[in-house]
Order: sequence, then structure tokens, then C-alpha cells
Amino acid sequence: MAQRAVNPHGSWITFAGYSVVVAPPDGSFVGDGRDGLFDFDTRILSRHRILVNGEPPEFVGGGLLAADRSVAHLTSPPPGGDRAGPLLPQDLLELVLVRRVGCGLREWLSLTNHSMADADIELIVELDADFADVLDIGRHIEGERTVRWTPVDRSLEIRFAARQAERVLERGLRVHVAAADSAPEFAHGQFRFRFALPASGRWRADLVYASLVDGRWRD
Repeated sequence: MAQRAVNPHGSWITFAGYSVVVAPPDGSFVGDGRDGLFDFDTRILSRHRILVNGEPPEFVGGGLLAADRSVAHLTSPPPGGDRAGPLLPQDLLELVLVRRVGCGLREWLSLTNHSMADADIELIVELDADFADVLDIGRHIEGERTVRWTPVDRSLEIRFAARQAERVLERGLRVHVAAADSAPEFAHGQFRFRFALPASGRWRADLVYASLVDGRWRD
């Protein structure tokens, strides 16, 4: 049976090889504590937060599927519901976040409109990387940081380089939107997806997070 690990403080731990994700059940983390995506003992993803129409969705369930996999079910109310309908107060948008760890991370997002009315959606994925050492979380490391968004490839690269005596540390994060039902935009640390979601419709996206270690991408 695959080993499963749970942090006693409430976070879930998923891992494969040198890659580890420590995150609360809803999958979000904002740079506090020891949560994040680590690879080769460096935190390459320190912030990951999803917003649906400006608000974080509510966690309603999920679990660890295996040592390297997790799933979270979240809900968010579509705006403007009332008793007269067709959009009712109890109608919900359901977001499913599935993650698989290995040489970084891959995640699948699925948003379903459980109502009888169409909905205009803005889904945001906030991202950042502090490249902290796993044994020294919270200490600022001096170095050069670059961010590059390539719309044609739908890829974001965050690179970090630091020098200590004769040693050069080079780490990086590449986030590639491998597939999505609407075109992504990126600005100010946010992937932004805007789309109309019909009644009972579903929107999907597939994001791949790769780690740069000493000049080589692990993906």
C-alpha cells in the first residue's frame, strides 16, 4: 500500500523522489510557515492561491489518493443569486483540484457550474517563489531574481541565482499551462482566466510546474 503522510498541524504531505508538497487540505499556501512545493530541498513555489470571482473558494472535502497524489473539492457561489431564479441562492460553482507530485508538480483544475444560469467567471491562480532552503525557511537570501512570461508558449519562468564565495546557486520554477479551455493572461504574479461558463458547463485547465536545478529543468 502506498505510504501517506499527514502533518500533525493539519497540512497534507505528498511526495515523489526529491519533490514534496506541504499544503493544507484546500491546497493553498501563501508563504507562511513551511507550506509550499519543495524540490531538491528548495522551496520553488511559496505561494499558490486560487480565487473565483475575487474570492477564495470554500473547502468541502478531499483527501490523499496516494503518496504522490491529492484531491480537493471546493465550492464558490455564483454572483447574483435570488429566489426568483434562474440563478438561486443555493446554486454553486464546484472547483476540483487534483495534484500529482514528481519532478515538480502537475495539477488539474476543473470548474463546474451547478446551476440553471450561465455565469461569467474570472479564475485567478496566484503564484510566487521565494527559493528558501528547507532548513532555513524565513531567512532572506540575497540574489538575482528574474520573471519572464511567454504568451506564445503559455509559460512562466521565475529564476533565482545567488553567489557564495566561488559557488553559484541557480534555481528556478517554470509553470506551463499545458491545456486550458480559455486563454491565460499573466501579470503581477497572477494567472488570470476569463470565460463564460454555461449552465451545467465545465471548464478545465492543466498546469505543469517544473524545477530548475543547476541549469537543468526537471520535468
